[in-house]
Amino acid sequence: MGLIESYFTNKIDRVYQASTDKWGEPTEATEEDVHCRIDWGSRRITTPAGDQVVSSAKVMFKASQTINYEDKIVIDDIRHIILSIREPKDFMIQFKEVYIA
Repeated sequence: MGLIESYFTNKIDRVYQASTDKWGEPTEATEEDVHCRIDWGSRRITTPAGDQVVSSAKVMFKASQTINYEDKIVIDDIRHIILSIREPKDFMIQFKEVYIA
């Protein structure tokens, strides 16, 4: 376990589409338990589309965690959409920051 993983004390569900049907529509969703750190607080961020929005929390994951904009983050039975995914550049600590609505 690395240095940053010891701070990942929260557990959330990542909901993602495992596959698509022959028309390209998503099939059933798959859930995965993930350890992370949730930092609640309002932040103004810029989405990949260039829109300015307010995020309700920053969720930090290991750098190796797969996460996409189409995924949903479930915290306390509430589904949150992903507004922004960032990978800060640091020489010693590697993680992903995911901002949710």
